[in-house]
Amino acid sequence: MYSVDNLIPYDLEVYPNYFLAGFMLPDGTVYQYEITDEDNSQYQGLCQFINWVEQSDHTLVGFNSNGYDDPVLSEVLLSPSCSTGYRTSVAIIENNARPWDFAQDVFSIDLIRVLPGQMSLKKIGVCLGHTKLQELPINPHKNLTRDEMDLIKSYNINDLEITKKLAAEIYKELVLRQDLSRDYNIDLRSKGEAQVAEMILSLQIEQSTGLSKKQLKETARENALRNPNFQVHRASWFDNLPVDKYPTLQTVIDRAEKIYQRQIHIVDYKIEPGALTDTIFIGDRWYQMGIGGLHSVDGPGCWKPKDHETLMDVDVTSYYPDIMLKQQLSPRHWVINGVDHFQGAFLPIVEQRIIAKKAGDKTVADRLKIVINGTFGKTNDQYSSLYDPYIMASVTVTGQLALLTFVAMIHDIGGSVVAANTDGITILYDTCDDELVRATVSEWEAFTQHTMEYCEYTGFYQKDVNNYIAVTTDGELKTKGIFNIPKMGGVDLRHTPNYQIVARAVSEQVKRNKDIALTVTECEDIQEFLLTQQVRGDWSVKWKDMDLGKMVRFYKARGGSEIIRTPLHDGVKGNAGIVANSESSVPLPDLPNSFDTILDVDHDWYIKKADELLELITQPKRRHLNTLAMQFIEEGMVPTIIEKGKNNRVSPSEGSTDFTSMRMDECFAIATGRNYGVLAKRYADGRTKFYKVENKYPAKTRAKIMKDHDFELLFGSNIEAEAYSLLNSVDERYLDEFYTETELRKVR
Repeated sequence: MYSVDNLIPYDLEVYPNYFLAGFMLPDGTVYQYEITDEDNSQYQGLCQFINWVEQSDHTLVGFNSNGYDDPVLSEVLLSPSCSTGYRTSVAIIENNARPWDFAQDVFSIDLIRVLPGQMSLKKIGVCLGHTKLQELPINPHKNLTRDEMDLIKSYNINDLEITKKLAAEIYKELVLRQDLSRDYNIDLRSKGEAQVAEMILSLQIEQSTGLSKKQLKETARENALRNPNFQVHRASWFDNLPVDKYPTLQTVIDRAEKIYQRQIHIVDYKIEPGALTDTIFIGDRWYQMGIGGLHSVDGPGCWKPKDHETLMDVDVTSYYPDIMLKQQLSPRHWVINGVDHFQGAFLPIVEQRIIAKKAGDKTVADRLKIVINGTFGKTNDQYSSLYDPYIMASVTVTGQLALLTFVAMIHDIGGSVVAANTDGITILYDTCDDELVRATVSEWEAFTQHTMEYCEYTGFYQKDVNNYIAVTTDGELKTKGIFNIPKMGGVDLRHTPNYQIVARAVSEQVKRNKDIALTVTECEDIQEFLLTQQVRGDWSVKWKDMDLGKMVRFYKARGGSEIIRTPLHDGVKGNAGIVANSESSVPLPDLPNSFDTILDVDHDWYIKKADELLELITQPKRRHLNTLAMQFIEEGMVPTIIEKGKNNRVSPSEGSTDFTSMRMDECFAIATGRNYGVLAKRYADGRTKFYKVENKYPAKTRAKIMKDHDFELLFGSNIEAEAYSLLNSVDERYLDEFYTETELRKVR
């Protein structure tokens, strides 16, 4: 079994006449072994080094090494020549050859497979704040000169340094996989969470039935082809909902029945798009259902409880894995001769983690958390032994309906749900009803068999449903999206830096009332000010006369200039232009040793951005406006929001707008036009009437109509509406009189 205590980052550079294998020891010492067309004398040293690694307690670690470096190096070790390395490299990169079709004599930890998202090493370097951002300096199909070989050796060391930093950053994840590998006697060194879960669970069924992971995968795919339609699982608690006590549950029941009766189709091994999509209105909020889970429709603004109110976040513990257990939802091909091997393997792992958490054994608890959290996602992966779209859909729908059930219950006891997202909701209620709210939570827990956790807020500040700051009663911040930034000097491997000083300044203002300008001007970490853009394809990227790589990092500067991209040949789609958001910028392919050397940071730009964001998320939300919008919808109209005194042609859709985010300079508007079958009649004094129409009309009547009749007819834009506006019936022959025959003929 392998060890992660002494990792050796390694990386290859492969050219037609040059092969380089670079290795960095734990103490930073670099060994580089070259093979050229004229000289392969370093081959023996390379073989000896690899043998030493294999016989010691060291382990190779790379980036995309399982898919590229391991097979290429394995082939070169068998046949030491540049042509061997180059031929294998081209086969993998350009001809999509599979790594396992080549020799497999070198085994490394592949960091790209451990990370949650697929990012390039250059992008990782940006996230890590690596000093030198360097692209491959020479086309990989070129025969190199001696000077160019030396340049490639320098480039190789830079990549080794990034790989070493990355391995150190995710060391705990590597240790978890090492420990799980030893516990289950399988190699999990280069596996993501979901793959770890699949391999461990598949091992259990293989031991009990003899069925391999490959056999389970093949059976799963065959089942999807043979039975491409299904109806989702009906939750065990659904038929016993206390609708007499909570009348709003009938809304959930009616929607659920439609979902339960719906035939879900599998197309190309995926659930057909839109099959689980739905929108439902409860209380004063729309909720969107979908394959990714439930979420409320939320615009920007804040919720702050009044003196007599409580703002509480309630989350379901280990939601989707718990649904799989409580509802006995197992991949159907794991149930063999009446024996559910999935539940038999999964439940003991969950129970073992609960015991470890209660005992304070964080090491074991964290280790098993990987298995538990990674399981559900594999049910939607056609290449997994756990693949079963029925399970994926059933778990998702059950979770969403359970949350909607809770939303309805809270509404019926007088509380308000202000946000919902996948596994929890945030509720606002009168503090004197606290006991009633908690009793309702307990009632929900009793019939769903799930457990909820509480967290009280003093404020909830949203940009939208996936980007928010919540301030807890103990003064801590709970953040998501753009506000979920690492501590100063920390690393976020999920996102490249994008002027995070703005989000930090806003967070500091919300949490401690610290002046935004002070946070910005006090900061002396250039990483906080960086913006990044990746230019894909065949483009030349330049700032003034400086050539830049495809991964560009820059900051806003006084007197800065834009970064320009230019297509390298006529076959490139797109035109030359400014790289997004790079106006007034200075690029930083190499980070400075000290912030003091950067004297032109445009603090005012960052302060302005932060002020705008703060204003956006701190505007108080206006209660009950979604309910008012729903009245328009029930009248047969589609409402939206516009600035007062202005029309626009943005096409709204029902349930897509959060009207509680409406600013004081905004108002309700009704969508008119052929897609909505509505025409507006606006009088000179500002009064507006809306008519249901079947025909098409020009966008507006001529100015003469207003002069002669004191009104105009509008069709195809969003028109300001009073809160009490109704949809009127009309004889369309009356409306036709205000247009010429030519005007009507153009649109009909």
